[in-house]
Amino acid sequence: ADMRAVAAKLDPVDDIYIWGDEPWLYVVANRRARYAGLWKMHCLDGPMSQQLTQTTLSQLQQNPPKLFVFWAEETPADHPIVQWALANYVPMENAPVYPMRFYLRR
Repeated sequence: ADMRAVAAKLDPVDDIYIWGDEPWLYVVANRRARYAGLWKMHCLDGPMSQQLTQTTLSQLQQNPPKLFVFWAEETPADHPIVQWALANYVPMENAPVYPMRFYLRR
């Protein structure tokens, strides 16, 4: 999937959030990582995972990004961030499917 092509469909001021462990995608998309949960793995496991999840969820609710990107592998459907995203975003039409899934804000 070419993040440059996907980012080109957005306005320059549109935020994105990448639910994965590939923060380099922000650089490729020419976007800042504006949410606390930069690494998905840190929201899933470890001593700060609950606090990091709650901080990220609060930030997403206060400033929802236009584009939410899931890494297709290992996305736990029961995680609060995933549940919030699936309730507030729809799959992007004509988006690449693998290895990422792209969702736009409803």
